[in-house]
Amino acid sequence: MNELHPFVRSMFFNEFLKLKISTDYYRRNEIESVISRMTVDLIQDTPIADDFNTDSFSSYMFEHLLEAKVLVADSPRYAGTYYQSDPQRYLQFRNGFLMRDGISVTAKRIGARFFEDVFFGFLSERGASVPTATEVPAADRVVTIDHNGPEYRLVSEGLEELGEAIRSINSSELDEAERSRLLSGIFAAQRLWEASQLKLIQIKVGIIMIVEDARAVLSTTAQRTAGALIVDAIKGFIKSRFHIDLDML
Repeated sequence: MNELHPFVRSMFFNEFLKLKISTDYYRRNEIESVISRMTVDLIQDTPIADDFNTDSFSSYMFEHLLEAKVLVADSPRYAGTYYQSDPQRYLQFRNGFLMRDGISVTAKRIGARFFEDVFFGFLSERGASVPTATEVPAADRVVTIDHNGPEYRLVSEGLEELGEAIRSINSSELDEAERSRLLSGIFAAQRLWEASQLKLIQIKVGIIMIVEDARAVLSTTAQRTAGALIVDAIKGFIKSRFHIDLDML
């Protein structure tokens, strides 16, 4: 097992509410191929994208899901072994895993940048090539947040309202584990925004991506618009003060 497998596994369960396969019967290699493609999409913007063996990871995940009975084997005579996935079992297992998994708990506490820091550290320890500050100067640039400015208050109030909107969603419309994940992310974003200085990558990954993730589950147009205004306020603040387009990071 690769040392990064448990970290990518935590990212995988955090990101995907379901496997991208139907409940039909599949060969093992077909399921592993789907997991591999999902993983490529998952890590494509991370430091390990060019270094991580997704084939090895998909095999690791297959065994993990088989052991958890998310995948069930059927071996009819002469035909070999087929596997069928159980979507409900996957969701139940995923939610329980995220609550028990130490890596997932740490990521919720620290914020979205946790995984990136782990990946950079892993590659550095192995002596692999990692992006330097000269290669990504904008992302690593530190900016000062004016806590007295109107943009700061708008974002602060918006994050608070976003949390209230997530709390108000009916339990029949939002799984409690997912609610907890979203609220943890919003709380981490609020703590980040309270800092006097932040790297631009922290703003983009630790705040904007959290807001956009939460917006996806909001039920009314007004709520989704309010979330969009938070993102626009942050991007406008960075563009006007530092002449940097966060969309280009």
